[in-house]
Amino acid sequence: ILGFTQGRIVFIDGFAGPGLYTGGEKGSPLIALDVFRQHQAKFKAEVQFGFIEKDAKRAAHLKALIDELRPSLPKGCAVDVLPGAFDATMTGVLDVLDAQGKKLAPAFVMVDPFGVSDTPMAVIERILRGDKSEVYVSFMYRDINRFKATEEFVKPLTDLFGTDEWRKGIDLEAEAKKDFFYSLYESQLKK
Repeated sequence: ILGFTQGRIVFIDGFAGPGLYTGGEKGSPLIALDVFRQHQAKFKAEVQFGFIEKDAKRAAHLKALIDELRPSLPKGCAVDVLPGAFDATMTGVLDVLDAQGKKLAPAFVMVDPFGVSDTPMAVIERILRGDKSEVYVSFMYRDINRFKATEEFVKPLTDLFGTDEWRKGIDLEAEAKKDFFYSLYESQLKK
């Protein structure tokens, strides 16, 4: 629907990876581009893909794969590989838009991190301020549970939740702890 009613729509993969993995399986950026290329609808909107990747070698590999696909991409499709961490890169994009007095176009943003760093609630909140923007968050409970008592993770966990209320879940037992962390994250998203 947005592809027919908006001037631009955006798909952002915040933790894009290399595009292809060692076993030959495609990563989410190539899957997203394949789905778009094979989609039968001819969108009125420009469709912009942004693939953020922190690791420079992975970003370069992904860019090379995408460069091979560019000739087969539909008209009105723009693809950028953005080297850098999700939080810093997204903040930079949003800062530029703010400075121009613009908002993020309707966007679907995938936040599927390896661990708990680089995904602060403050960035998620800024994305959700955009009209018709959605965020898919892969909430890494196992990583949170594993690192919760380690001092070096106090700031990343506080940034992740946007509060230090996560500390209240440290001493809870297995399922209660999991429920607490999920509920806290959900409530912070709703705020």
